[in-house]
Amino acid sequence: MESLAPLLTKDEVCALIGGVAVSTLNLWVRKGKFPAPIRINGERLIRWQREEVRDWLDRQVSRPRISNPGRPRRRQARRPS
Repeated sequence: MESLAPLLTKDEVCALIGGVAVSTLNLWVRKGKFPAPIRINGERLIRWQREEVRDWLDRQVSRPRISNPGRPRRRQARRPS
């Protein structure tokens, strides 16, 4: 069941945005790809604003799709006949 609190924990954020790993969330925040958390009581208590996370998620869903998001395939060398 989803919490109705306006502030979300790291685990709640990960679950809300599709079950990404905490390490992925940390990476996205460091690279500026995800909103930075609010630090309460210095550095000890980290929370995200629910509306900010939902807005980010809405922007991701509305982005145009990439037809082939994976890496391009490497061509296999031809074997001599």
